Amino acid sequence: MNQVKGYSVWTWMTPVLTLPCAQSTLGLGCSLTLNIQLLISVRTKAKVWKQDAESSCLRQHDKFKRRLPPNSKIWSSMKVFSPEVILSKVKPPPLETVDILYLYKGDLSTLESQYRTISLQPWESAHEKDITKFWAEVHTFKDVSGERCYAELSEFIMSLFSMPVSNSDVERYSVHALQHGTAWCMLQEL
Repeated sequence: MNQVKGYSVWTWMTPVLTLPCAQSTLGLGCSLTLNIQLLISVRTKAKVWKQDAESSCLRQHDKFKRRLPPNSKIWSSMKVFSPEVILSKVKPPPLETVDILYLYKGDLSTLESQYRTISLQPWESAHEKDITKFWAEVHTFKDVSGERCYAELSEFIMSLFSMPVSNSDVERYSVHALQHGTAWCMLQEL
């Protein structure tokens, strides 16, 4: 098909759009030619770019998940020590079922007895939502004889809350593990 009024041309079965010079704003003697197949290839490239972006995001998410397994396990285990769970009328889960108990280096029977009896004390209700204030109050609590009867439990839990989760050393070790395929159990020994 030849040019009809300067708008469309068919060459070798490839549709090409041509704008006349009078209707373009690019200057004299110029005509714009748009190849429809070029537009189609741009659309397919856009789809490919979108798929690449999605797969890249998924890969980054997987890398992030592989980077933090011990820390995410610790954070999910620490829900047991929230004031809402500890002070609830429902019996809290046994301390032996807590995944992070291996981090405690003291006497487990003392920790267990403090864990079972902490809900029996009358704690201020204002601290039930604020974890740090609650455990600070538990740490300073003294019984009738003047002993801090929840010292071991509160020190253990406050040390868990202050444990580094994303400082530079932890990041360096996790990057090293990803690059060299080191198992997490080997990194825990470091």
